[in-house]
Amino acid sequence: MAYGDGACIDSLPTHLAGPADVGGLIRGRWGIENRLRWLREATWNEDRSQVRRVVAPQVTVTFRRRAVTLLKQCGHRKFARARRRFRNQPATVLAMVGFMFARRLCRRPCWNHEIVVLNRNIEGSESAKYHNRL
Repeated sequence: MAYGDGACIDSLPTHLAGPADVGGLIRGRWGIENRLRWLREATWNEDRSQVRRVVAPQVTVTFRRRAVTLLKQCGHRKFARARRRFRNQPATVLAMVGFMFARRLCRRPCWNHEIVVLNRNIEGSESAKYHNRL
């Protein structure tokens, strides 16, 4: 079967391989792909990304997928709105991931945070003790 610019090879029996049947299967598959991809495209404008070096595109996509997962787990459904809300709040974002920021005095004003890993699973761990002192 060929139509326009696309082609399809299938192994379905003739009575199941009518144009409507095969078209429905193809549209269903692409619907899933497009739904997953559309979210990243709409939120991060992924098609205009200039990241092209070696593995950087895969790393970027992995971070974006993880960000979507975190936002879903925290109950956010409007991803573009959540992205705008959290883009200037690194402490909040890292707290969602499991890190925390501890204030410290520093000579340089741009380095006013230190990152401490917060291990929530182990009571009595050094990071949990440090967290309780803050």
